[in-house]
Amino acid sequence: MGRNAPDKGVAHLVAGLGNPGDRYRGSRHNIGFDLIDRLSAKLTRPSETPASGGTLLVGRYKWRRVFLLKPSRFMNLSGPPVAAALSEHRLDGSHLLVVHDDLDLPLGSLRLRPGGGSGGHRGLQDIIDTLQTDRFARLKIGIGRPPHGNSEKYVLEPFTGEEASVMERVLEKSQEVVLCWLVEGVHYAMKRYNASLPPADEPDGSPSEEPAETDPREDSLGGHRGGEAGAGGSEGALE
Repeated sequence: MGRNAPDKGVAHLVAGLGNPGDRYRGSRHNIGFDLIDRLSAKLTRPSETPASGGTLLVGRYKWRRVFLLKPSRFMNLSGPPVAAALSEHRLDGSHLLVVHDDLDLPLGSLRLRPGGGSGGHRGLQDIIDTLQTDRFARLKIGIGRPPHGNSEKYVLEPFTGEEASVMERVLEKSQEVVLCWLVEGVHYAMKRYNASLPPADEPDGSPSEEPAETDPREDSLGGHRGGEAGAGGSEGALE
């Protein structure tokens, strides 16, 4: 067990972000949900447990008790379900990992962070606002920006065939990152997995663009700020 490993006796919560419903299944914005589905197969005797505002599985990975959460509210309302799961199981931000898509990382990139701002991701921002802290780990999965057009629409669309094959590999690697975090802690996992990618230039705090004006319903679905495609981070894709 690594020097920065979490305490063995404390459960941990992994929250994957996305929009509920068949309409959004397989969309770029729902990559967090996709990872939670994969992770459930890694747990010993996973079972569903009551939760406020989401689907919550509980099981074990090695000696760690693990909760896997998919909020049942739309992306931009992710905060209350995450806060409720933490509260109901007497956990705090140090026991939380949020998995979400990131427009400013190239398709296939991964970046694990111990905390920081939302970078313009509205689902992540709602969690920060609800918990009143940004001191929790997050795994960013790069989906890239659209070559043209509105990013609000882009994130709600499915991956293309070529993108989907890239994301299959990314989901496999993402599982490794999360399982390492559960056992060894965020700093060890960052050192192990972030080091395999080129240095990042993406901001961890303020968004790269001003929010686009959208209709209120669409605004609660598409959890990224920014309309037209713009310059994103300069990280290489996952090999």
